[in-house]
Amino acid sequence: MAAFEQAVRTVYASTMDYSALEYRRRRALDKTDEQMAILVQRVSGTYYGNYFMPGVAGVGYSHSAYKWYPDMDPKAGMLRLVMGLGTKAVDRTKEDYPRLCNLDRPSVTMMTVSTNDKM
Repeated sequence: MAAFEQAVRTVYASTMDYSALEYRRRRALDKTDEQMAILVQRVSGTYYGNYFMPGVAGVGYSHSAYKWYPDMDPKAGMLRLVMGLGTKAVDRTKEDYPRLCNLDRPSVTMMTVSTNDKM
C-alpha cells in the first residue's frame, strides 16, 4: 500500500513537471483550471511466457482530431487501440501500431474503407 500511495504522489507531482507545464502553455491551457484525476484499473489479460498483459488496450477521447470523411462527427469521439499494454496508446512511440476508430463511424479507418461507407 505504501508503494501505491507513493505512485499516486508521483503522478500528481508530474502535473508540475516542466514538460507538462510547457505542453499546457503551448496549447493555451496554462490559465485554465483543469483538475487532475487518477484512474486505477485492474489489468485483465493472459500470460505470454513470463509476461501477463491484455491482448488489446486503448484510450478514448471525447473529441476526434481525425476526420477522414466530410460527414464524420468529431464530437462523437475516438478510440486509439493498441496490442498489449495501454502504454503504447498513451506514450505514442515510433514502435507502436495504433488503430484509430472514430465512434460515429467505427468501421472506417485511415487504412481501409468499409463497403457500407461511401467516400
